[in-house]
Amino acid sequence: MPKIREYNDEAVKLDECFKETLSCVRPFVLALTSPESAQLCKIWLNKLNAVSSQRRLRNEYLAELFRQLKTGHIGGVFSRPPPNGFLLPLPKSYHMVCISSSVSNLSDYTMKSHHSCVKPNAKCTQHQRRKTLLKHRTMDITSMNKCFHAMNLFPTISSHDQKLQAQNEYLRDQLSEYRKNCNRNANDYLSSSISQLTTDVTTLKVKLKEMEQLKNSMDESYKETVQEYHFTVVEQFTELKQQLAESRLKSEALDHSIVLMAKKLEQISYGKDEQSKIMEQQWIDKIKTICERFDSFTKEKNKELQLKQDLLEKKDTELLKKDVRRREEIELLINKIHDLETKLEMKIRDEDKLQKIINEQYTVMREELNKMRIEMDNETQKQNQNLTSQVSTLKKAIVKLAKSKEKLEYNYEKKLSHIIKNKDTEIKFLHLQLQKQKNELYTSLSTEKQNEVDNIASALEKRYKALLAETEAMSETKTQEYLMRIAILEDQILNMKKFESSL
Repeated sequence: MPKIREYNDEAVKLDECFKETLSCVRPFVLALTSPESAQLCKIWLNKLNAVSSQRRLRNEYLAELFRQLKTGHIGGVFSRPPPNGFLLPLPKSYHMVCISSSVSNLSDYTMKSHHSCVKPNAKCTQHQRRKTLLKHRTMDITSMNKCFHAMNLFPTISSHDQKLQAQNEYLRDQLSEYRKNCNRNANDYLSSSISQLTTDVTTLKVKLKEMEQLKNSMDESYKETVQEYHFTVVEQFTELKQQLAESRLKSEALDHSIVLMAKKLEQISYGKDEQSKIMEQQWIDKIKTICERFDSFTKEKNKELQLKQDLLEKKDTELLKKDVRRREEIELLINKIHDLETKLEMKIRDEDKLQKIINEQYTVMREELNKMRIEMDNETQKQNQNLTSQVSTLKKAIVKLAKSKEKLEYNYEKKLSHIIKNKDTEIKFLHLQLQKQKNELYTSLSTEKQNEVDNIASALEKRYKALLAETEAMSETKTQEYLMRIAILEDQILNMKKFESSL
């Protein structure tokens, strides 16, 4: 009997160890990025959860999976689905963590690393738990050795003890490494803020580079547009020069023709004064018109040139304004970058001061939390006592409500049956009275008063129907009221039961 009890205790310990490691493994499985590895982990967890006969081997598999998830690389046995049937023993190359004490320590270690930045009071409790587990580790090893010797599970106990000692030394090394890295976890918040500021600085630098590229592209486009406008203006000027040269040639030819005409006029003036005067006036008019046309043409071309020059000047001013704005924006960005760099330097200097302050606050908070824990334990004991007394009173009230519900249902059924019987008798009595009155009226009255009798009969029938409707409405309202009361009582009983179950 004691051997069976020890075996059952060991099985319970192994199951508890399996549950603790499962609670540690689940967040790592949820944090996986590849869907294939997540699916394989879920299949393996379902397989291990279903296995109940091979508890020790199941815990070894789960510890190996936990170790691989912590390293971030899943391979070996877990790179393929589990086999059907019983689990095969793991090869010696794997690092096996199969003892209940070691697994509980490892789970405490992972939970501590997960919650160290959020809850500083958890460090004290986990440290105490680790001490108690280290104290009871030797007891667990001796009890396990006795079980193995009694049940003939392993041929040699000494080799198993050596394995257990090696695993315990490995776990102690892990604890020492974690204590060294524990101080670094306090500065995670500061490092995250510094990393955010550095990312902001890098983004601003990238924006500055983009703005410089935009400036260069705009300068190139500005130069290209200026060159295009210059070429167009030069072409237009050349065309105007050609036109002016042609007009000058024409004017010179006209002057030459005028000189010739003047000479001819001087020759003809002696004999033909009147004709010469008329011809002179005609030629003078023609010359004036030609001069006016030439002047108007030159004025129009000058106006067009001035308009084009004004447009070019406006575009030049706009481009200069844009350049000034961009330069101002670039200067502002540079100033912001300098400010952020100075802030970073200040925060890096303040890190040491903040570390000292955090350590002091941690010690103070640790003492206060121990005091609060003692006070909370006392308060919870008092509240539990009060709640047990309230639960007993609530149970009594539930029994009373159930009895009152049964009484109300019985009384309601009695009243309904009595009301229905009374209404049936009244209806029968009224029906008989109507028939009697009809017979008496038919026999006593003559044929002339037959219509009046019919009217009276119809009025009586209407009264009869109204009475029926009133009785039915009264019965329905009463039934609804009783049903509402019953439903309210049932809801109260259900709420009381839920409250009792929650307690």
